[in-house]
Amino acid sequence: MDTLQVSEYYQPLMMPLPGAFPCGVNLEYDSDFILLLSRLQPRLDAEYGQFIEAAEPVNWAEIERDCLALLNRSKDIRLLIILMRCRLRQTGLTALEEGLIALSFFLTRWPEDIHPQLYDEGEFDPLMRINALNELEDIHGIIGDLRNQLLPKAAGTQITLKIFVKSHALPRD
Repeated sequence: MDTLQVSEYYQPLMMPLPGAFPCGVNLEYDSDFILLLSRLQPRLDAEYGQFIEAAEPVNWAEIERDCLALLNRSKDIRLLIILMRCRLRQTGLTALEEGLIALSFFLTRWPEDIHPQLYDEGEFDPLMRINALNELEDIHGIIGDLRNQLLPKAAGTQITLKIFVKSHALPRD
């Protein structure tokens, strides 16, 4: 079986961080990490009487920059999935494969050290890791991003994956 190669984009992240911990420190309570997560939350339009302020869209390039900076402090599954979303939004479907290969590399190389860790205060507690990996199936996260990806043009028409799936669904009774 061939081994999968980590893409050139993710190569700089594959080295252990300097210091005693190859995956750095846990950023769970870090203000930069919390701010990054808050900037990914869906925003609603604000209405003040007759004035309606449209919600500002997520700036994926800015999120990517901040995510890369945090990944230089901590190897964290949550950050890697956010980076995958940024790449998916900016470069397309190939970014999903690249990101999943990088995630597999992280989990294989540092199974005990990658954040969130499997042990909390000496007790085996995989819940945080499970929740982090659960982001891979979040309909409002990476799955939503994937469903909104444009497919290659066919017969002069270009549609999203969501529309393609919907058009091929079995009719409901």
